[in-house]
Amino acid sequence: MPFQPCNGTGVLQCASVAVPLDRSGATPGTVVLQARMRRPDGVQRGTLVMLAGGPGQAANFYLDPSYLQDVFPGYTLVSFDLRGTGRSGVLRCPALKGMSFFSPALKGAAATCGDQLGPARAFYTTRDHAEDIEAVREALGVDRIALWGISYGTKLALAYALAHPDRVARLLLDSVVLPEGPDAFGLDELRAMPRRIAAICARGACGSFTSDLGADFVALANELAEVPAVGVVRRADGSSHRTVLDGAGLLELGRESDLGDALRAELPAAVVAARQGRTQALLRLWDMVTHEAQASASAPDEWFSLALFFATTCGDGRLPWLPDAALPDRARAHEEATASLPSGATGKFGVWAVAALGIADLCVNWPSPSGNAPLGAGPLPDVPVLALAGDLDIRTPMENAATAAGWFSRGRLLVAPGIGHGVLSGDRSGCALAAVWWWLRGQTPRSRCPRSRPLLRTVGGLPPSVAAAREAGGVSGLRGRTLSVVRSTVDEAVASWYLGSGQAVSGLVAGKVVAMGRKRDVIVLRGYSDTPGVEVSGVLTLDDADRGAQLQPTGLVTVSGPRAAHGVVRFEQGVSATWWPR
Repeated sequence: MPFQPCNGTGVLQCASVAVPLDRSGATPGTVVLQARMRRPDGVQRGTLVMLAGGPGQAANFYLDPSYLQDVFPGYTLVSFDLRGTGRSGVLRCPALKGMSFFSPALKGAAATCGDQLGPARAFYTTRDHAEDIEAVREALGVDRIALWGISYGTKLALAYALAHPDRVARLLLDSVVLPEGPDAFGLDELRAMPRRIAAICARGACGSFTSDLGADFVALANELAEVPAVGVVRRADGSSHRTVLDGAGLLELGRESDLGDALRAELPAAVVAARQGRTQALLRLWDMVTHEAQASASAPDEWFSLALFFATTCGDGRLPWLPDAALPDRARAHEEATASLPSGATGKFGVWAVAALGIADLCVNWPSPSGNAPLGAGPLPDVPVLALAGDLDIRTPMENAATAAGWFSRGRLLVAPGIGHGVLSGDRSGCALAAVWWWLRGQTPRSRCPRSRPLLRTVGGLPPSVAAAREAGGVSGLRGRTLSVVRSTVDEAVASWYLGSGQAVSGLVAGKVVAMGRKRDVIVLRGYSDTPGVEVSGVLTLDDADRGAQLQPTGLVTVSGPRAAHGVVRFEQGVSATWWPR
């Protein structure tokens, strides 16, 4: 069907593009891809196809051509749901219903899902998605297309370039997954993780409580792999939950930190406290992250198809077994490949870590065929390429972007310090966006942005007691130590508020932080306590920070508790906190 106005009106045009399920013709059936397009106002510079991540994200849900014209002026913008996602024949598996990536039963449920999908599961590899891009290009009636890929979308963009090099105009690759990725054992992530975790502490953000956060993280992960941390976590609804965190869980927390400022603000102090034997903050972080993931797992399959994630990932991953190997042979090959990893392959982590981040462990029971589906033969086209990388990105380390840019004579790399996964969406300074804007006009983009300031202040340690806290604000004695505790408590409460997506959060020791009615930008601390004997109560406004600036809560809080100097603390723009004794 040709492109027509969506619902008969508006600037968006929609089309249904029918493609074979199996392009060899051996298995009958078709998949109907749902595509959307918006033409530019003014001069036409080209056509750009936008590719979402995952695999499993529905591009028509996450990437709306209606709102991206300012990012890519002059381009006809196109998005379409990959086969098996969104409204393009979304894959569903009852076995995966309600599952998140942190669910303990995920691996077994994935194997059951493969059986539920049946033989058709073999036709959802990256090779198939790349050929679907070609079908959409033909439906658009254009000779060449530019591609913008995010995360998995970068792998797909490169796969299309290998399969149809003469149809590519340019490539914009944000947070790069290489064509052979992701690594079966997560080795690139394991080697990069200590440096990326340490980079959270740039500009002395953690100087008051650690000199090397990366080393602290590695040591703690190896310790937790031997003896997991166990404790009871309080939630704001009054319930308590027994929580267990092992080494694999800490690696998952580390990887999750590349997605947002809130977890990055809390993780350093929680890791250092856990190394000192105080695991409560880290256990609560793990409880919050897994609880949020479980809540997100109830979202419609049309937004994210976990079944499609497995069908694609296990279909074309570079796995250490033959695609049609029997399950016992596969497990044996997995064990042998793990045992034969060279010294240092897992960085500073033990060999136990390969099961935490690698896809081999997830796919070992996926029904045949599993792994090693081929991509196009190439060669890659000689076109302009811009690869974007954040220096806090763990799941797609910036070394990947450097490698991809190096494959092209006109390849360029832009590093964005202080940014994690997803540079264009994460860079509030506008530097990366400006580089893309100029690059699209044929200019040479800059190679590095200034370091972005995090939206939230890094929590300045979690002192176990008022006596152990440092003096702050030029105030001496008990008042100065209390002020230091109040600052870290407020910073931690604000970060937890953002991490919990605006839901009530319990303090580590007592109290909670809640919304002021329906105002998500105004929070109320009710006896909030992270340090025994110090309670903070009051109302704070979380004003949106200016572009590139750091959020500063404003308002008054009262300080009480048997071990605190009682008083009132004012938080205001430009001043962290001022103390008024009572």
